[in-house]
Parts: sequence; C-alpha cells; structure tokens
Amino acid sequence: MAWWSRCAQIIVLASAAMVATEVPAAEQVHHGLQAAIYQWYGKLDTIMNASHHLLSIGQPRHVGQGDQAHVEVNVQLESQERRLGQSHYPGHYEEQVLHISGTLERVLHSQSVLYSLDDFDSKYRPSRASNLIKALVFSWTHGLDTYDESALQRHLLVNSTFVAAELRVQKLIDYVPYLRSLNYLKNHRNLNKLNIETLNIEQDTYRVTYEYQWWAVNQQGESELAQMAVEMQVQIIAGRAMISLYKETYLAPITDAGAEVRC
Repeated sequence: MAWWSRCAQIIVLASAAMVATEVPAAEQVHHGLQAAIYQWYGKLDTIMNASHHLLSIGQPRHVGQGDQAHVEVNVQLESQERRLGQSHYPGHYEEQVLHISGTLERVLHSQSVLYSLDDFDSKYRPSRASNLIKALVFSWTHGLDTYDESALQRHLLVNSTFVAAELRVQKLIDYVPYLRSLNYLKNHRNLNKLNIETLNIEQDTYRVTYEYQWWAVNQQGESELAQMAVEMQVQIIAGRAMISLYKETYLAPITDAGAEVRC
C-alpha cells in the first residue's frame, strides 16, 4: 500500500510467479457472504440455546431471476442442543443448503440435506460468541475492501476507540476517504490467525486478534502487499458483536527475491 512515509511496510512484487500475487477470484473468500452465514448461526445459537460449529462453506451459486434471484451455499456443520442440568450431549452432523439474499446481506432460510446423530455424548462446546464475532470480523473486512463507511460505522459502539496503522488517520470517518485516495484498481484482504479470548463472561466482552494480508493493484498495474496485525475489543449486545476498540499496526513484510521494498 502507498504508505511512503514509513519504511519496510510495502513490497511491490516484481514477478507474477511470486507467492504473494493475486488470489484467484474463485478462491477468494467473500467476506460479506461469510458474515451473513456466521451471523445466521450465531442468532440460532442464541434463540435455540444450542451450538453450531461450521466445518466448511461451499462456493455460492446464483439461482433464479428477477425478484426470485438469490444465492445458495452448501455448508457442513456440527451442532449440539443444550438441555438444562446436563453437561454432555449427543452431537449432530448436518449438511445444509442456505438460501441467501441476492445482495448477500442475510440468510433467508436453511434446508437440511443430510443429518446424522452421534451414538455417544460429548461435552458441550458453545459457539454463540465465536459465530457472532466471526460475523463481525468478516463484515468489517468486507466494509474495508468495499470502502463502505456506513457499514463500518454500524459496528462501532459509541465512544469506541479507533487506531489506524496510518498515522495521518485519526478517526474512522477519515479512514475510508484515505483508502479511496490510494486509487487501487483492485484490493482484497485475506484473514489469518484469528484468535478470540474472553475478557468478561458477565459483560460478554472479548479480545480479538488476527492478521491481514492486504493485496492490491496500483494504477501502474503493480501488485502491492502489506501485512497488518489487528486487535479488537468486542462486546456482544442484543445478538450482535460490537467494537469498543479497533487497533491496527503494520507488520514487517515477508520479502522474496525480486520484491521491491518501498519507503
């Protein structure tokens, strides 16, 4: 990314054969879609007093036309239904088809295509917080990739703290215009090393850390890459994970032969 005021944060890739080139579109994670799916199961966890652990999410398929247009996605998951007074429960393996709005903003309904029940009990593993937090992280990332300031603002609590990696950016309201000013032809963030730590169970607060590998193509057609570390403090309120602290910092790039480090 074009942060010329700081050294060793940008690498401009000299060869398409290098490992940090563009991820093929078919392999890129659609962060908005992932957000809708995790929010759906986080909501089900809350309503049903159950857990839903996603094992895999398939490629989206566009179905129908006009008002009937929607997206279908196959998912595999393990679930448990919690019962009062018990600590161990049978697990369920399911394959479902999710019907999602054409805008990929929300899951409309689900359809089970395969269901099996374990013949043994296992300790209950909650998933509500992790599903809702993953929904937040994916939605936030989608907002950054698409420069959607209003979507990003909806994830911040009042009086939240925002610290961008770029020193000239003091507030979220300045961040999206800054990203637009870079004039990238393409850009996409890949998520790595997501970790969720409980801070206070009663207050439903959590510390979330992960890394971005931010890939972009500049106006000269060069591929640029930046590594970033992100820390969030999150509180779950009324079935949604909200940000009280967002902080990102640059990491030293993983250089390779032929990569130009710009300062």
